[in-house]
Amino acid sequence: MLRLVESVLSISRYTDAVDAPRLAGSAKRRQLQMREFDSVFTAIVLCCDYVKGQELAARQTSSRDYGVLLQTIFETARRYKIINPEKMGDTYAKLVYLLQDAAAPWAEEHLEFSPVAPVRTVHARLEELGAADMLSDPLIATATQTIAPEPGKARYTIEREIKAKERAIETLAARYRGAACEPDELRRCIYSIGDNHAYLYQARDPVDRVISLLLSHFGGEGGAGEGGAGEGGAGE
Repeated sequence: MLRLVESVLSISRYTDAVDAPRLAGSAKRRQLQMREFDSVFTAIVLCCDYVKGQELAARQTSSRDYGVLLQTIFETARRYKIINPEKMGDTYAKLVYLLQDAAAPWAEEHLEFSPVAPVRTVHARLEELGAADMLSDPLIATATQTIAPEPGKARYTIEREIKAKERAIETLAARYRGAACEPDELRRCIYSIGDNHAYLYQARDPVDRVISLLLSHFGGEGGAGEGGAGEGGAGE
């Protein structure tokens, strides 16, 4: 699904076509936008189902008939980008421009549907399952913590934290299970939160540590940077 979206967007000339200065504020721009919307939507449907894509291309059906499919595909791509900021570098901006234009009131009126759906989150999923209270449970911090081999941390400490995390996950899955809420689904939600914490640990925390070191050694009064420029410094 993600490869499909990237492939379609990589060959689309949406931003190049509709952002031409000569088309600014003109009716021709909206006509061109509608053609581009149809092209992208038809290409996606065609790749998913060749027969239905042909019917859409022949105007036997409309994009509105595949609104849920298109919403799901675009929402998945947006959620993937949130989880993986380094991905879709060449196509995501084009996707955002296309969706924001397609969600404009005049475009929705012509399309008779909106291709934009809210991004699915763990909170929304737990609310659907009737288990949103799990996010307020004291054990959720233990169940989603990032266990890292930090300097000075003993092996037995890491093993103890791993076991505590596993127990917390199983306890939460058993505590909030219900008729419409299977333990596996709850575990998946917990793992999703944990994955986000792990990403922040490897992508954000090193930056925070570097900033802290820079402030400690080179910022503020009495820092190493001022000492080097004071009496007896290298400059003198």
